[in-house]
Order: sequence, then structure tokens, then C-alpha cells
Amino acid sequence: MISKWPEADAALMDDEAERLMGAIMESIKAIRNMRAEVNVPPGKKVPAIMLAAADLKAGVEANANYVHLMGAISELTVLDDTAAKPENAMAAVVSGIEVYLPLAGLIDVEKENQRLNKELTTIEKELKRVEGKLSNEGFLAKAPEA
Repeated sequence: MISKWPEADAALMDDEAERLMGAIMESIKAIRNMRAEVNVPPGKKVPAIMLAAADLKAGVEANANYVHLMGAISELTVLDDTAAKPENAMAAVVSGIEVYLPLAGLIDVEKENQRLNKELTTIEKELKRVEGKLSNEGFLAKAPEA
């Protein structure tokens, strides 16, 4: 059976809804990235704070269930973007929304400092190794031109 390819009905498109859902999806992605950055276990629910632009605030509140579910959020506070920014929190800014994950109870600061220092040491060693290669005339002679 052959049929005509379906065509989009422009009357059914809602640019504002697409913008809102895009911002919500980006917020969820930011939450997941921040959680991964500090090694929060996937099953652990954490609180989040969002400072949303006035035109997005009501939509974010109405769709908070998606953020709770997809971002593993225990409590979501949605405020105007004019509200004070929380202290001691990780932050990400996406499409008119500032997303914050308070660090209190989320990470062990001493343990996180140790992890970051270890990562810094590893990166510094790699940098020295690469700099050593780049200063070696034999290596440079064998390398293809860029």
C-alpha cells in the first residue's frame, strides 16, 4: 500500500509550549549533569531550586512532576528570577532558568576536595607527559602536519 507522506499542520504547532518544554528538558539535563559531577547515586533524591523567568515560572510549576521524576528531585522550589540566589549550591543556567542544587547534605566537602585534588594531580601528570612529547624533536618530526 502506498500513501502520501503526512504533512505537519501549522495550526497545531505551539511555539510557546515548545520553548517551555525545551527549557524544562534542559533543566533536567542540567540537574543530571550536576548530580553526576559530584557523584550523587542515581537513586538518591535531592532538593533543587529553580529561578525562572516570569514567562516560564507558571509553566515550570505546572510541569514540576517531570523534573521530580526525571531529575530524581525530592523537593523542587520554583522562584522568580529576581529572587536571591542560594548560597553553597551548584548552579547551571539554561534557557531562562537558573537551576541550583544545594550542596548541604549532598556531598562530603572533605571527600570531594580529595577527589578533585586527585583528579588535578592526574591531569597535571598528563599535561607534563604531553608537553614532553611536544618538546621532543623526534616526535614532532614523525607527526603528520595539521
